[in-house]
Amino acid sequence: MTIDQHSRPGFAIGRTNYLFRLRIIEALRLAKSRLNPEEAWILMVLKDADRPLPSAELNDLMMRDASTLTRQLNGLADKGMIERQRDPDDGRAVNIKLTRTGRADLKKLHPHAAALRARCAAGIDPDDYAIMIDCLMKIQGNLISPSKRKPATTVDVA
Repeated sequence: MTIDQHSRPGFAIGRTNYLFRLRIIEALRLAKSRLNPEEAWILMVLKDADRPLPSAELNDLMMRDASTLTRQLNGLADKGMIERQRDPDDGRAVNIKLTRTGRADLKKLHPHAAALRARCAAGIDPDDYAIMIDCLMKIQGNLISPSKRKPATTVDVA
C-alpha cells in the first residue's frame, strides 16, 4: 500500500518526526548523554535564550502541557541540568536556568546535532530548505488555536 504523502501532510510530518526523533536518540547515545530527546530540546531552548526563562514562556516555546513540562523539568533538575529560581520581580513565578552541567552535556551533543542538521539538509537546495522551514512555521501557526496565536518564534531544536 502506498500513501500519498502530498495529499496527507500529517502522515508525512508524523513520519519525519518519528525518523528525526530516532536520529536524535542515536546522537544522544553517541554523545554519551543521559538525556532523552525532549530533555535535550528543553536544554537547547534554554541555551539559545541565553537567560533564565520563566516556566510559562518555556512552556509556550516547547508547546507542552504544564504537567508534562513539569515532569521533564523535574527529571532535568534531578540530573543537575537545570535550576529553578524564584523570579525576583514576581515571587509566584519560577525561572528555569541552564546549569554548567547542562551546558557541558549540550557541548558534548553539539557535533552530533550539527551532523544531524547537515544530514537533514543533504541534497536539498538551501533556498528550498528555507522555504520548507517557512512552510512548517506557517503550518504550526495555522494549527495553533486562535486564542493562543502569537508571532512565530524560530527555535533550532537539533
